[in-house]
Amino acid sequence: MQPCLNFKPIRSLAAALLLWAGSSQAQTPDTVDRLTQQWLATEQQASALMSEWQLQQPMLEQRKALLQAEKEQLLAILKQSDAGQSSVDTRRSELLAEQSNLEKQQQQLTQSLEQLVARQHSLTELLPPPLASAWQKESATLSESPEASQLLQVALAQLGQLADFDNRLSVHEAPIQQPDGGELLVKQLYLGVGMAWFSSADGEFAGWGQASDAGWEWHIDTSANAKEIHKAIAIYEKRQQADLVKLPIQLTSSNAQTPLHNVEAQQ
Repeated sequence: MQPCLNFKPIRSLAAALLLWAGSSQAQTPDTVDRLTQQWLATEQQASALMSEWQLQQPMLEQRKALLQAEKEQLLAILKQSDAGQSSVDTRRSELLAEQSNLEKQQQQLTQSLEQLVARQHSLTELLPPPLASAWQKESATLSESPEASQLLQVALAQLGQLADFDNRLSVHEAPIQQPDGGELLVKQLYLGVGMAWFSSADGEFAGWGQASDAGWEWHIDTSANAKEIHKAIAIYEKRQQADLVKLPIQLTSSNAQTPLHNVEAQQ
């Protein structure tokens, strides 16, 4: 709303004063002059105010337009800020939901890995002793409350060792338990994880090893050809040229004595 200057009341007041001065017999010429001077001064002030208003009006209207434009701009910024805040809140809610889902999946993965590691641990006794020892060393690296990454690392390492041992021949030297409770140092030839043969250095004792329901077991077998087993080990260790050897194969893991079958194998 533009300001408006109204000078009619001032002029009316001045006219009333003149009429009052002219009609009153008590007024002297000096009083009339004084009142006239006051009226002229008032007219001059009114004229000055009108002139000043005419000069200030464009500037004030321009300032008003600028303030209105600034107000509209601030309102637009506030509106955008509210919309942006709403978008941020929505994205935050989505991220929190994703985080909750990932934590749930992480928990399920950890539980599955714990079950896998526990299952592999229960199979340790069924493995050939060298492989079982390697698995135990891997399990010993687990902390008291292992994370999923550590469980996965141990499980993969053990499975890798299993695959490597099962896909090759290997020879190890270690003691085995004798029926009388003593220990006998022998060399063991493993065919994967399912079968193994052993022979003492003097060739007096020989036999085979295999997993049973009770775990891995060694059997001293008087019918086994200790020379053939010793020969197969020598070929593996490159102490003898490759040749055909006959090794007994036990077709059952039971403790009952069953016939052994000879098969031909070439290193």
